This record gives sequence, C-alpha cells and structure tokens, in this order.
Amino acid sequence: MFNIGSLSYHIGEEDRHHGYYAVGYALGSSPSETSADKTFNYALWTLIEQPLLHVGESHLGAMWQGGTSPASRSTCRHYWGAGLIWSNIPPQMTQVGLVVNRALYADGRETDVELTGSFPVCNHFTLQPAVHCINTNGNYTAAAQLRAILEFGN
Repeated sequence: MFNIGSLSYHIGEEDRHHGYYAVGYALGSSPSETSADKTFNYALWTLIEQPLLHVGESHLGAMWQGGTSPASRSTCRHYWGAGLIWSNIPPQMTQVGLVVNRALYADGRETDVELTGSFPVCNHFTLQPAVHCINTNGNYTAAAQLRAILEFGN
C-alpha cells in the first residue's frame, strides 16, 4: 500500500505569480529485506514559493522545499532545495532559474546545482535546457538536458 497527500494554499489569481505554500506526506509499506513481514515507512515534505520583486509583467521569485524520511530503513533521509526564478521576461515570457538541491542519504550526500530556462518558440512549443553540476560524496559530474514541450488542446 502507498498513500500520498498534501495540503496547499495559493494566494491570489491563478494566472499571476503569488505565494504558494504546501505540506505533504507519503506513507507506505513494502516487503522487508530480512523477513516476510512488511515494513512501514513515511516521509514529510514542504514547499514554499514566494514572489520577491515585480517589474512590469516580470517577477523574481524564491522557492524552498524540504523533506524528511528519518527512519533508519530510508535510503534518502533528508533533502532540501532552494532557488530563484525570474519569470515572464519579455518579449516571449521567458523564464530562467537557479536551484540548489541537497540530499542526505544513509551512505552519503549529494548536491546538485541546476541552471535552467524555459524559452517559448511559438504558442504551443517551448524548449527548456538545463545544466547540472552534481557532487556525490566528493565525485563531480556535469549533466545537460534539453526538454521539448509540445502543448495541444488548449
């Protein structure tokens, strides 16, 4: 069995950037590695998105997220992330963001710094490149991705 739930609060109109706040949980059971019994585990998380500065149609916002799954059987025990995003940059409503994520595992730590953007090409097509610099227990890796978003039916 697995159950996920959350409670969120959104300030203001849906089409404008206003504060967004959420807390949530995940509960589940799975077969134990050492016996036929099932083990129970849980995680708790929170997300805060807060506008900081509005300049015309553009705005700068901050994001913070964090979670915990403190049981000794959890592989990832804690994580947090924080970032800034500049949205609705004219003329095509481009977005750029910088995020730092940190995960604390039972056997180590991982930090990911991501620089990303969202670049509308036309009304129904957007390109979203991202570059990641990842440090896992002292080993560095760089990764790049390119997401293509095609929207239809809107």
